[in-house]
Amino acid sequence: MRVVPLEHTPALMATQTAAVQRCMPNLERGAARLLVIDDCASVRKILKAGLGLQGYHVITATNGVDGLEQLNAHPDVVAILCDMGIPSMNGQQFVLAARKRGYKLPFV
Repeated sequence: MRVVPLEHTPALMATQTAAVQRCMPNLERGAARLLVIDDCASVRKILKAGLGLQGYHVITATNGVDGLEQLNAHPDVVAILCDMGIPSMNGQQFVLAARKRGYKLPFV
């Protein structure tokens, strides 16, 4: 299990928020629901809090299988932040599975 040291928290939040804004500049804060997929609980918690402070609605998943379930449960997701090294179904497998199911969302 990975643990993100507290001193890395601001950098992680800034990096991910910048990635969302760079990849999806027209994304409306306050209206946009993001899906964060990461097996590290501290990363999920940090990103949910940080992106939430930026005005995004964030749901989380622990792996690719859970991510697909969250997409089915939340059809209003507009973008996905996905760790590529997640268990059960890695990030690349998740993207391919989501695309096969018709999801054309931006992936970061």
